[in-house]
Amino acid sequence: LIDTPQLSREEVEEARIRAYREYYFRPQFILREAFRIRHPRDVKRLWRGARSVLARLNFFQSARNL
Repeated sequence: LIDTPQLSREEVEEARIRAYREYYFRPQFILREAFRIRHPRDVKRLWRGARSVLARLNFFQSARNL
């Protein structure tokens, strides 16, 4: 992570968490990905991606609490 004179480390971390949430939990993103499903393996791919995003958000939250 970076430190800047304008933003503290915590502010940068909060912005990163907010960006992940705002991008991956947009209805447009979710619907677009759902409509791209053409094969059962696509469901598996989406499930893995969703778990990865949730794990990152959980990691960011727990790292922030240290």
